[in-house]
Amino acid sequence: MKVVSLILTIAILCCVLVACFESELAPPVPGPIEVKVVRVVDGDTIDVWLPEGCSSRLLNIKGDNLYEVRVRLADINAPERGERGYKEAKAALRRLLSVESCKLSVVRLKFSEYHGLRGKFGRLLAFVWVDGTLAQEALVREGLVRVYEKYGLDPRYRKRLWAAENAAVKEKKGIWKEK
Repeated sequence: MKVVSLILTIAILCCVLVACFESELAPPVPGPIEVKVVRVVDGDTIDVWLPEGCSSRLLNIKGDNLYEVRVRLADINAPERGERGYKEAKAALRRLLSVESCKLSVVRLKFSEYHGLRGKFGRLLAFVWVDGTLAQEALVREGLVRVYEKYGLDPRYRKRLWAAENAAVKEKKGIWKEK
């Protein structure tokens, strides 16, 4: 009788724990979504508006209306403000995404199951596609950003990004130019 009571108590505690922590579990990574780019923050970060009806539960965001969020371009690292190449990387990303003062550009975000939904500073972490071009690859190929492997690279894009960086280094483009 004591064994049955103990097993029943453990089962109930497990159910309670699962229910309590269900909201804390990492949400599944959503499929690609189209967003409007509000601004380019720097060479590897953009602010976007999520579309109305975008699953706020999947993105762990309150509300279902247009919502501005910060997105970090996955697997690359751009020069920071004050570093050589900062202005060039930011300007190139603006051109690539066709961000103008009066027009919002539409891009597609693809999230990574490898990295998860959010990065170290809480920004959404995504691969950015515009008109069939992977933004990260284009920036790396021009030598404006580096491949960023501190947390590993998403297997889907690893070879593309390394090939682009190797080409930029070989051609001494952007940050790979001799000073």
